[in-house]
Amino acid sequence: MELSRSTRDYDAAVYLDTAEGVIEFLNAAVEDYDEALFRHVLGVVTRASGTRQLVENVAPAQQTINRLIAADEELPFGAVLGALKLLGLRVTVTPLLPAGND
Repeated sequence: MELSRSTRDYDAAVYLDTAEGVIEFLNAAVEDYDEALFRHVLGVVTRASGTRQLVENVAPAQQTINRLIAADEELPFGAVLGALKLLGLRVTVTPLLPAGND
């Protein structure tokens, strides 16, 4: 007898219910240096309840970021900075760890 299994789509936004979780999620995406991943993560973050702890009204950020990530072209760095600002965030630069210290 074959068992049928039902699965549901996974949406990380459901689990991002704190500002700290949102920030860690974005940081992890940035560390991969993968633009497609970062674009996806921005979309997830706009749906996360934790984002509401960072910015009072997330709707304008959602609309703008959704337009940015829907475009099939590279995200200009200015657009990334603008998207993060809309989410109540900013970029911080830190040195890479020396080789062998990761």
